[in-house]
This record gives sequence, C-alpha cells and structure tokens, in this order.
Amino acid sequence: MEIKNISFLQVHDLEPDKIESSRRALGTLVVHEDTSVLTVAQAADALGEQARIVVLVNTDDAITGLFCPEEFRTRFGKQDENSLTDVVTRLTQAPNALSALLGSFNFERPDMVWCSKGGHYTTPPRCAVHR
Repeated sequence: MEIKNISFLQVHDLEPDKIESSRRALGTLVVHEDTSVLTVAQAADALGEQARIVVLVNTDDAITGLFCPEEFRTRFGKQDENSLTDVVTRLTQAPNALSALLGSFNFERPDMVWCSKGGHYTTPPRCAVHR
C-alpha cells in the first residue's frame, strides 16, 4: 500500500507558505506519494519523536498530501504496538480491515499546530525540536 492511501490529501485547504515552510523543517520527512507505507513507517520510527509530519510530493515535486505518524499510530494502534511499523504491518496484513478503519481518513485534516519558533506545522502538544 502506498502512503498516499492513508494521508490527508486536501493540502489546498492549508496556507501554502506554511506548508512549504513545513516541508523544509528539521524532522519533516519528504517522500514521494507512491512510497510504501511500510517504508515511511520505518523511516518515521528511525527519526523517533522528531518525525511529526510526513510531506508527500509527486513527480513534479508538488506537495500532494500530509501524514502524521503519531496521530496514525495513536488512532489505529493497539496497546501492545510500540511503533508505527508494528501498526502498519498489522494493518497491511488485513487489507479489508485497513479499508474499514480508514474510511474518510484522506479527507480528515490531521491535528496540527504551528511552531512559530521553527516556522513549521507540527503535531500537538508542541514541536519536539523547538520546545
């Protein structure tokens, strides 16, 4: 499964300058929209707490989506799953369950806050880099 299948795709609803600034921020992963979910999960887990937002780009390098690893792990993970990779592995082994869980996830804006110190979007409660 590709990361675009589980990401917020309505990026045109966000302020363009802020989303571009977020793309360049420390701790933001930038991946092609066709990258596998497992690859993104492994990269996010490797970055740990700093991997707050994943920015998806297409072949023209235009931003096409956002993915918030911690929000996804919290929302779809089970108590014994400690990493995003664990959650993604379980969900991709049961594609029907994944489809049922995700529903309209592509159209739900992730819970994000603006880090004024770093000039980028991050996930609550605050930026792990610019505390």
